[in-house]
Amino acid sequence: MSEEHMDHKFFRRFVSWANVHPRIVLSLLTISYGLVWSYIGISKILALHAYVFDLGLSAERGWEILHVNQGLQGYFTIFLHSGIVYLLFPVTGSGNFFLMIAFQAFSVALVGPMLYSISMRKVLGVNTSILVAVIFFLYFPVYGILWFDFHYQAFFFPLFIFAYFLYLKERYYSCILFFILSGMVRFPYSIFPLGFAVIELIFLFKGGRLKFLNKRGYSLVLLLVVMFSFTILGSIHFGFIHSIPGASQLVYPTISEPFFLRVEVVILFLAPLFFLPIKSTRWIIFSLPAFYLILTSSYIGYSYQHIFLGQYVSGIAPFLFLGFIDELSSKKKDTVNPSIEVKRRINFTGLLNAKNYVIIATVILILLNTVMAPFAPFSSHSGEGVNFYGNTHYNLLQYGEMEKMLALIPSGTPYIAYQNNVPEVMPRPLPFNSSLDMGQPSGSITGVTLSDIINNSWPISYNGEIKNVPIDYVIADTNSNSFYQNNQSMYSIIQMMYSSGKYGIVSEGY
Repeated sequence: MSEEHMDHKFFRRFVSWANVHPRIVLSLLTISYGLVWSYIGISKILALHAYVFDLGLSAERGWEILHVNQGLQGYFTIFLHSGIVYLLFPVTGSGNFFLMIAFQAFSVALVGPMLYSISMRKVLGVNTSILVAVIFFLYFPVYGILWFDFHYQAFFFPLFIFAYFLYLKERYYSCILFFILSGMVRFPYSIFPLGFAVIELIFLFKGGRLKFLNKRGYSLVLLLVVMFSFTILGSIHFGFIHSIPGASQLVYPTISEPFFLRVEVVILFLAPLFFLPIKSTRWIIFSLPAFYLILTSSYIGYSYQHIFLGQYVSGIAPFLFLGFIDELSSKKKDTVNPSIEVKRRINFTGLLNAKNYVIIATVILILLNTVMAPFAPFSSHSGEGVNFYGNTHYNLLQYGEMEKMLALIPSGTPYIAYQNNVPEVMPRPLPFNSSLDMGQPSGSITGVTLSDIINNSWPISYNGEIKNVPIDYVIADTNSNSFYQNNQSMYSIIQMMYSSGKYGIVSEGY
């Protein structure tokens, strides 16, 4: 029996069983996905490969809601920049990083059954809809959202998809709530539900006055008004150009990259889905801003392979999957009641059947996962590669030693210098009542000299200004590569501190 025939037989058995037990299959897939990514994320924390940016800062932002008086303007700024903080602070503000990682992993995992439900609403059938969920679970670009610790943007994916599912169920006012929440994950994500409202209202308007003046139309107008107001206020407050990483290069790391690699990134997003999202005019519009940044921005986060190891996929993947489902639905319609011309094409290619598309897409993604996934056995061949073992292999004694050291620092002390891979120093009060990382290489200590250290007046870059603050404690991980990075590395800073005679070693281990 050929390998191809065996694969086809396996898929037939799988979809047949899934057709009888769809809820069991979806539950097992969803729980497994959530557990695997919870384990990976927690392992990275224990291995000291989680980061202040953004795990520590996300916890800090949730903690500050209850513990720091931001003032009316401060609370309003938080609301405009990332209003979802107010909803998630019971999780993030706890400072329990393990809980944060697990909560995020299972929230993203729920996208799978949501896509199944949307596919069912699009009359794709149980078998095809199950495989759409499988494709999501195998879609390697989404792994980056969960690989890079914790981000509020990650919740855009489940919130927007769930909102759209409620919209299809004609639960219009409930869906508007979730659309609004999706637009509040981070400014300017509000442009996505705003764009959705505009497009849907255009379709309704073309359908005539009776279709426009109904519950659906009123709810979309409400969404339009709320998201338009939110977007305008945010643009005035922050400046739209500075709200998009990569559009402004004032604070973000940059990279020069060949154009063909940028094109390759776009291809890797679309190829596993047979480029079908491109044909969905309604949804591909939403992905164009991100694709433009991928093709033009020098921001490292949009480069190959960084884009697949970060949170920005959350603003791309939802629309690709919705476009994918829409196009699959059109294929289904063609095969349910095909014209003679379509029949000939089907007989000629054998690939215009929606089920065949998802089966082949599943096989393609399995193959791509062997190279592109962070845990892939051949990830070193995908470009930069990921040291999965090095990032997740942990020593509980080492982690426990770090926790003991942190316990020596009074919880109310704000003036601590720390490395980016020690997010456990947070949450706590921080200088200027703001999230300020003073560690290297991504921190804010700027041009410190021996004289600054002797006088305990350290220059800190904050909001484009230099402020001088004292430093009471430093905690560093000499085993981390970041300990030696940059000219003003933690290594050089600690050397100067020790030679100043003003600082001494309180504790060390491992």
